[in-house]
Amino acid sequence: MEPLVLTKGQLQTHWRLLEKCLRDWALPSPTDVTVAQTWVAGNASAALNSPHAEWVERHRGRRVGAVHLYGDSPAYWLSWREIWEPALSSRWRFRETGMTVFQGDAGVAGKAQLFRAEWAGLAQWARGAIGWQSPGAAHPHGQFDARAEAKSEEENAKLIKEIEEEIQRADDIPEDFSGAFDAESLANSSGAWTGMHFASASRWNELPWTGDMADVTPHASSPSCPAEIRRWIVAVICYIRNELQRNG
Repeated sequence: MEPLVLTKGQLQTHWRLLEKCLRDWALPSPTDVTVAQTWVAGNASAALNSPHAEWVERHRGRRVGAVHLYGDSPAYWLSWREIWEPALSSRWRFRETGMTVFQGDAGVAGKAQLFRAEWAGLAQWARGAIGWQSPGAAHPHGQFDARAEAKSEEENAKLIKEIEEEIQRADDIPEDFSGAFDAESLANSSGAWTGMHFASASRWNELPWTGDMADVTPHASSPSCPAEIRRWIVAVICYIRNELQRNG
């Protein structure tokens, strides 16, 4: 298995074809959705763009634009990003592509992050060597954030209530509450299970796996051509929409 490497022209063509695929098959209101490309020295990336996109905050990541995926109240929103890293001879090596689904009303800043579908390829993940992200994990995979979101909100509300009760009991209001609220510890309080990678394209029925971390062939693969990436992205979005509708 080898990393997927493209020229800049081939990568630009891949993203133009992906935009057409999303408009033709995957998105409910596709006419104003585009694939926005960003080229910098460190990497080449692409993300969904639309005049009707809304900014949302990702766990363990930056603010992203999300487009409407399904439903009205609450609505479901989708963000997508793909990254390629520099390779030899002015080429670009596939690093990762992934989607995040959020739930929340239109125009409301706070949206709950529910789950992610991600595909990390063979790339320079550690110490400059070509290998897998999170060695031993499945690629592509799903990761689920809904419990972490609920847990964080629950802990936050509980802590605020405790602070309010303490203020009511105190003779003087303390000047500094900086030590009382640790956002990072709240985000991590739900446990490391949110980092689990749930295999979404394993071949365990053909290649049984008994826990050998040195051989992840039964559940880890890297795309061999850009068409595989496009097919996977479109299928994941269509499947998520169908499941939301079926369970709506």
